[in-house]
Amino acid sequence: METVDYYTNQVDARERGIARIPGFTVGRQDNSRMRYFGMPTQRQMPVLVSALVRAAERSSPLKLETRRRIRRLREDAHIQVFVTQDSEHCGDTAMAALAMAAESPKVTTDVIEVGTFPNLIDLHKIRGVPATVISGRVTFTGAMSEDLLLKQVLRATGQVEAGAEQIVDYSNDVTMLNLGAGRAGAPIG
Repeated sequence: METVDYYTNQVDARERGIARIPGFTVGRQDNSRMRYFGMPTQRQMPVLVSALVRAAERSSPLKLETRRRIRRLREDAHIQVFVTQDSEHCGDTAMAALAMAAESPKVTTDVIEVGTFPNLIDLHKIRGVPATVISGRVTFTGAMSEDLLLKQVLRATGQVEAGAEQIVDYSNDVTMLNLGAGRAGAPIG
């Protein structure tokens, strides 16, 4: 483990993909494509732990077919999963995205705790969590299975045309953000 002081060594921090703090990169040497921004407390601690496990082990929790398809990506994919500390629905999507980054050099995953970075809510028009943005092209709100996340990554990288495979939109069935005000599950705004 290594600590980089963002303020005294911004060039090194940015080269490692740390665009905001607090932030953690996980990986081997120059291969840190798994990143967590924010404080991984409450329900999000297992997400960071899973990234550490992915970096340390050679085994993968992904299905064999998912592993094959993610390794054959022709284009880079940047997966951003926006989470809150107390959401029970965010962890599985975040862990699947991190596992994909561990599996393929073409995938980088950022898990971002929006309570720490509330400006990103408006920037990315986040209506609920988990919210997933893939390469700035595909945006999805709601928990995603491994299969659905793979389809969205393939779609974002142009390996599956939009409409070629059925994409189910669960945008209306999401856990709404609760950043400390109002009742849990209340809409933003």
